[in-house]
Amino acid sequence: MADLGILISAVVLLAADAVTDDAAAAFKDLGFEPDIVAERTLLISGSEVLFESRFDTDIFMSEDGLRSLNKDASPLLARSLPVDALAPELRRRVMAIEFEASRDFGPVSFDQATTSSGQEAAMPTISAAVILKNPTDTQTAADGFGQLGFEVATISDGVLLLTGEVPVFEKGFGTDLTVDEAGAQRNLDGEMTRSLPMESLPTSLRDMVSEAEFEAPPDFGPGNF
Repeated sequence: MADLGILISAVVLLAADAVTDDAAAAFKDLGFEPDIVAERTLLISGSEVLFESRFDTDIFMSEDGLRSLNKDASPLLARSLPVDALAPELRRRVMAIEFEASRDFGPVSFDQATTSSGQEAAMPTISAAVILKNPTDTQTAADGFGQLGFEVATISDGVLLLTGEVPVFEKGFGTDLTVDEAGAQRNLDGEMTRSLPMESLPTSLRDMVSEAEFEAPPDFGPGNF
């Protein structure tokens, strides 16, 4: 069986006139697992080989995350992916595609923590996308979430990626979380949801946020490649 490489994800920002569901279906036809993060924002997941094939680029892992080999622009290694490799019909729907900030791969990664008994325990690290009401608030919002203990990556103006351990999310958003093979979720009126509540955020930060939602884990089952 061929080595498909690591499983990776990238955020897709769609053009203003793009239909989100149609774009998601188009990326699924290319072999990606798309997740609709917000209106006109997708998270596409797939193997390293799939990304390199579909975007006609080489992918490298650096200390601060994934980079693609940008042969025609500077910097040579960029977080953004070249959209020119996409078919014209899909390319016109896409504003930008960028890799997520550096983190362990998979819906849930595990750092090692030491308990009071001296034994090592798994500490889940999870991520959520934040969509801001006004793109001009990007840096202010990033600073605000950073003060709450999150690692913050700016995907584009108006879109942030928060990464942190479960207790950081539970404290910052004032909710209990469940993390399993379905990813990170919370209980809302008896149903599990990936959306995060805004009520516990500081008022200044809450006023900037349109929505926040956990990533869905990619479904890499038979036949998805």
